[in-house]
Amino acid sequence: MNINLFALHVIAWLIGPLVCRAQSINPFRFGLIGGINASQINTPSLKTTSGLLWQYGVGVTAEQRFSPRISLVYELKYSRQGSRSKTFGLLGDDVNVSEYNYLALPIFIRSQPKGERVFVELGGQVGYFLGGQNYFTSQKDQALTLQNVTPLDVGLIGGLGYRLSTHFVADVRYYYGLRKIREDFTAPDPVTGIPTSYRITPQHHRVWSLNLSYFF
Repeated sequence: MNINLFALHVIAWLIGPLVCRAQSINPFRFGLIGGINASQINTPSLKTTSGLLWQYGVGVTAEQRFSPRISLVYELKYSRQGSRSKTFGLLGDDVNVSEYNYLALPIFIRSQPKGERVFVELGGQVGYFLGGQNYFTSQKDQALTLQNVTPLDVGLIGGLGYRLSTHFVADVRYYYGLRKIREDFTAPDPVTGIPTSYRITPQHHRVWSLNLSYFF
């Protein structure tokens, strides 16, 4: 056998498994993500949590694989969340809804046992407030714009997921907001006109989400 041909066979035998492994790991890839949000607002001082408000989140995602077990995930999402609570008034029962819209940046680590499709994920998220409204479902046309909302929302993410195939990944997450949703503010007293400081009761976002990602 020609020495050059023999050398090529040896090189192919040596690096072939490495190439196949690199292709299977695909160290960096992009995709799309969408899902359902089941959100609440927690008030620690009152030890209460609002009812669930069903919303959604959509965006883009990227996954960086460091090994078959560990990967780092980055996402940029439009996330709708908030709260839904029953109220009791003079005109009867009603439902009060608060909607918050964020541009969210979750970054977290995914870890999975070798050879398994199930993974756990843990990380953090920063959200930039885009706008929101508050209304009673019986008077939605009279919705009020949310005021004095903290521009940046920061929290922790934890969840479980499953790799359905090479392209599809599903996960369930829980977002635990750490910053209070609304800020204290100063405004003129409605009677005297004197600038007055108003303290807002601290509240935090709590969001369950079911997501499906598609990677190209």
